[in-house]
Order: sequence, then structure tokens, then C-alpha cells
Amino acid sequence: MRIRGAETPRPLNIQPLEVAEMSTEILTQSELISLLQYEPTTGFFKWRKAKRGIAAWTIAGYTNAGGYIVIRIEGKNHYAHRLAVLYMTGEWPPFQVDHDDHVRSNNIWSNLNLATSATNHKNQSMYKRNTSGAMGVYWAKNENKWMAGIGLNGKSIHGGYFVKFSDAVTRRKELEVEHDFHKNHGK
Repeated sequence: MRIRGAETPRPLNIQPLEVAEMSTEILTQSELISLLQYEPTTGFFKWRKAKRGIAAWTIAGYTNAGGYIVIRIEGKNHYAHRLAVLYMTGEWPPFQVDHDDHVRSNNIWSNLNLATSATNHKNQSMYKRNTSGAMGVYWAKNENKWMAGIGLNGKSIHGGYFVKFSDAVTRRKELEVEHDFHKNHGK
């Protein structure tokens, strides 16, 4: 597992609306392995034993409203991507767990990376409200031009104004490279 941005740790990848339902992470690797089998090449967890209407070797968990797989173990909910780290390394992830491909339910081991909040921000999907079709590029009405920019550590970096949309997109891509954004950022 790769660690991106390990210099500023952040303990959990819990979405604000789900804090109350998530576990405090007291489960150990040996307890997890006794209950579930993780398949690194598929990203699925399967129950080792039958329990309350669930057959043995059935895929565990459900997809929550945020698109993450959640697995309920002994009355507590756990994100599957965090369980994968515990299962494979023996330790709870000290940082956020980033899905390289932006698919929150894809818990294939090679798709997961430990990341700080700042580095996880560098691998975001394009916003649903985006109207230009390119991340960080928008029409600046006052200038009557396309504007390229990027957000970094809570600050906006202005990339310039452009007559051509394609020039603004090119500049935005240059900013992503300059500031070490993930290759999938904005996809």
C-alpha cells in the first residue's frame, strides 16, 4: 500500500453525516480474519460462517448513500476500505484511505492508498455542478474569457484568463502537474 502525503496525518475518512454510525475501531486483525475473508483482487469481503439469515461465504456489507461499502460487525458499522487495510497490514489506517479510481465501492487492494486530507483532495472526481466539462476551468463573465485555477491547501491559485477553452484546460493540467495532483484528479 502506498502512502501519499504522510507528512500531515489525519486519522479517519468518515463523512460528516455518518460519524455517529461508524465504529470506534476496536476490532483487531485476528478478530476480523476469524469473521471475514478479504479477497484483494476483487475487493470483496465474505462471511466465513453463517449468521442470522446470512449464508457462509456470502459477500458482506451494503453500499451506503455516499457510495462506500459498509460492513456491520457485532453491532458496529465499518467502512470496507478501512477494514481492508486492517486485514492486509494488521493495523487500522492512520490516515484517510483513497480510492485511486474514485469508485468508493471498489476496494481492490491495488486501488487503495493511505492519504492525508490534502493528498486525498488532489484525487477528487469532477464536481457534479461543473458546467465547463473541465475541472478548474470556468467562464469568467467579467473578463469575457475562460479562467483556469486550482485549489491548494485552502487557497486558490489563479492560472490565468484565456480566449480559447482548450488553452485554459491545458493551463489547468499544467497546474495539476506543478502541484503534484493525482493523474485521475478531475475524472
